[in-house]
Amino acid sequence: MPRLTKALSAMEKVFDNQRYKLNLNMRRPIFGTNKENRDKARSEAIKNAHAHAMILAEASNLKLNGTIQFVEIRPETQSSGVYGDYSWGMAMAAPGGHKGSYNDDEYSDLDSANQIISLKYKVRYNMIDI
Repeated sequence: MPRLTKALSAMEKVFDNQRYKLNLNMRRPIFGTNKENRDKARSEAIKNAHAHAMILAEASNLKLNGTIQFVEIRPETQSSGVYGDYSWGMAMAAPGGHKGSYNDDEYSDLDSANQIISLKYKVRYNMIDI
């Protein structure tokens, strides 16, 4: 990325003349995760749902009596701030500019770009009176 920036800066004088035009397209970044991290996140999400259900049940004088259903809701993906990221263009068009985590220095090396995905579940429990 630093080499590209340097090359484009060197060409800047050429574009003072309106005859020339440059279009630059970049591929979307590809982010990956390992199966162990994703499985751990799923387990933590289910434990979190169970903890919340216990609090609600106790507040309602009820007791959890088994799980009825687990439904994985579409994960929420936060912008990485990298040009080409699917939400980059939408965030730039949003009022107030980009709200992601973009920082010129941080993403001068694309290997440092990260994307956060929040897993969400809807969990239904059977509850009984205490």
